[in-house]
Amino acid sequence: MLIPRGLNYFFEDVFSKLQTISLKIMDIYKTWGYEALIPPDIDFKSTFNVKEEELFRFLDKFSGKTLVLRPDFTPQIKKYVLFLEEKLYPLRYYYFGNIFRDYKHKRQNFVTGVELIGCNEQEADGEVLPILHLILNLASTSFQVDIGHTLFLEGLFE
Repeated sequence: MLIPRGLNYFFEDVFSKLQTISLKIMDIYKTWGYEALIPPDIDFKSTFNVKEEELFRFLDKFSGKTLVLRPDFTPQIKKYVLFLEEKLYPLRYYYFGNIFRDYKHKRQNFVTGVELIGCNEQEADGEVLPILHLILNLASTSFQVDIGHTLFLEGLFE
């Protein structure tokens, strides 16, 4: 039996480790006042700003619009916030789940992260970086950190 290149099966040993570390990370997020928000795995293509060739897309039989497997969490969370009737800033959300991008050799990635909305940049950095530090202290294997703000990187390089 073959599976498509870059997609994963999680067997008991990997799943168990993933679940254990996820629960520890979730406790850190909750301690800092973040709430879970897991958007749908599928959304309209217009929600995302990702290269066309990186998307897994198909046609929605109800609307006739193009749907895609989620390539990123942030745009969906921003979309959710736009439609909130009452916004009590700052808003703190965390997420866990798979993202799907046809990019290099890995098409399915299990990711977690936080979104802090309605806070100035310095306060947000001051809150998110200690959370990152706590999470990295849990890691016993290699990891990748993506920081989605260019000003942070410019400051780091200075």
